[in-house]
Amino acid sequence: MFDFLSKTLIFLLLTPNLALAAVYTWTDKKGVIHLEDKPRPQSTIIQEKQTNISHKKTFPQELSNNPAQSPQISIISPQNNETIHANDRKLSVNVNFPKVESPKIVLFLDNIKNTESNNGNFELTEIDRGEHSLKAQLYSKDKLIAESPQVIFFLWQKQIPQ
Repeated sequence: MFDFLSKTLIFLLLTPNLALAAVYTWTDKKGVIHLEDKPRPQSTIIQEKQTNISHKKTFPQELSNNPAQSPQISIISPQNNETIHANDRKLSVNVNFPKVESPKIVLFLDNIKNTESNNGNFELTEIDRGEHSLKAQLYSKDKLIAESPQVIFFLWQKQIPQ
């Protein structure tokens, strides 16, 4: 039993994608050790949830330095630090933005340009499980006029034993 727990702990600590969520352990009345992502009253945490990312920013810096002159744009779904359960590896993203002439919203996934829209609704596919970042940029007549704050989300996929 100890060998299993040791191997599991080492695996969790050395695997970055799995170490993104908090991991709790508890022992039942029969002595069976359980590892879960949800806390129980008798559980102890063995891996803290991590929310930091260290991607290099690749966004243009053409925005106005005066926030009062810049339109506001925000990602409303998913919310920051939200965990998304998606076994199909799909994600719906909604961006709120003001009315502008000839709008174009560019969506970045993990600081890489992913797709564009003129209505603020995006359907992303083939998203790997783990921690990801989103950022949106609003263009009017092909000129960058606003950039959203970064949103971090966690994509969770149930693993089916084979």
